Amino acid sequence: MATLTSEYRTLYNTCNFHDLEQRIFFTKSYCPSNNQMQYFFHAYLHQGAQLINQGYIYFYINDNTSTFIGSFTNPAYRNEGINTLLISCWIKYCLDHDITILTTNKKQRKPFLVYLLKTFAFELKDISLYEINPFTIYICRKENDLNKYLYFKSENQAKSFSQGKIMQRDNYKIIDTLSRDIEVLDQVLLSTPYYLSDENKAYNRSLSLIKKHER
Repeated sequence: MATLTSEYRTLYNTCNFHDLEQRIFFTKSYCPSNNQMQYFFHAYLHQGAQLINQGYIYFYINDNTSTFIGSFTNPAYRNEGINTLLISCWIKYCLDHDITILTTNKKQRKPFLVYLLKTFAFELKDISLYEINPFTIYICRKENDLNKYLYFKSENQAKSFSQGKIMQRDNYKIIDTLSRDIEVLDQVLLSTPYYLSDENKAYNRSLSLIKKHER
């Protein structure tokens, strides 16, 4: 449970989450480690006088550029579209304010988060890297299964990822082969910047998703 303090001053939108009131807040805070402001979109579920933190995304804004840093989703609300909604809010906010260069932090290490951004028209500068890079990861799924399946080109990368915190904190599953019951959704590279490649596609998708959540 959470009670909002004075730092949460801007109510961006009021949404509907399973017939409950959901509030999206836009905030910022100073990051002393790199002497920059970090900006956030938070999702809170409003129940009576209390607000339950569902998750947030955070990013930098510098002039006409915004760099996506990362996200957090409350485990109780995974697979509920929280990241999708918040990314929609980020893209719409940026493009509405003439922030047109949208990119990802080079340190991004979450494969499915990169995949999600790709559904909003984020892409590598050079897509041939998927073919030539030994660390390409295939984003996969099984029918009626909410686990996040990954197939790695590199066995060493698969082993390293399996021992990391991201694997331990989310419902990732690493597969050894691409069998018939596995659908390959896309391919991604970690620790490689992605850039918004189609403003209209990203904006229209974001606007449509936000409208679906409005009360």
